[in-house]
Amino acid sequence: MEHYELTAAIALWRGPELLLMKREAGAFGGGGWFLPGGHVEAHERPVDAAARELREETGIAIVREALSLADVMTYERETGTAHCLVYNATCPGNTEVAMNEEHVVFRWYTAEAAVARFFDSVMLRERGVSERNIELAAEVGRVIMAASRARGMRGPGDRPDDARPTNW
Repeated sequence: MEHYELTAAIALWRGPELLLMKREAGAFGGGGWFLPGGHVEAHERPVDAAARELREETGIAIVREALSLADVMTYERETGTAHCLVYNATCPGNTEVAMNEEHVVFRWYTAEAAVARFFDSVMLRERGVSERNIELAAEVGRVIMAASRARGMRGPGDRPDDARPTNW
């Protein structure tokens, strides 16, 4: 019988830049760059899990009403298939990140710069990354770009919300 996991993550934006966090070596995807997020607990809604994981991993509190669903990331784990609901959110004010022990460093990048720097399959192969982790990286890169598009971002900058097409 196939096992399914449900996780939730937040694409947290500060203007045109997105928060990425590098995982601790011993954790799932150790050494890789990810959006803040984690498992949805029993009797928890994914949107609440995303806000909880952001607070646990970064110290940044966001209310669930500030989240909008951007995309669903799907990837294979040893135990089966995992589905991650990815929400967009804007970083409140001048809030600073206070990492927990799951991560070793964080950085703010534009979506395009993040994908080019951390999720390029050619670069990852040259560094000896396994094919399974390259597939995961490709899915993370895909969902980062989808989250960017869901915010109406085009090119290097952020397009204002009121500039969205009327059929949005």
